[in-house]
Amino acid sequence: MEGFDVVVLWAGNSPDPEHSPLSCNLLAEELPTNTYCLFQTLEQAQDALNNGKFAKGEQGTFRIFAAYIVDWPESPAQSRIPSESSADQH
Repeated sequence: MEGFDVVVLWAGNSPDPEHSPLSCNLLAEELPTNTYCLFQTLEQAQDALNNGKFAKGEQGTFRIFAAYIVDWPESPAQSRIPSESSADQH
């Protein structure tokens, strides 16, 4: 896991996340975040929310999401694209 993000949900009753104030409103410049603009721990994210650190960002309902980097399988379309080295050999 790479960290925790605080995300705004504000479009009516939509359950879909809108954006991250950490990156979209540049709050990561003021708060302790990692290279991915994420809090390292759930407790850091909760403390920032509970202490009003997101008051400068856009308003809405906040949710905390855990963020992961996962290996993504290559799609069939990508496997048909020749690499530069194989294209040069033909």
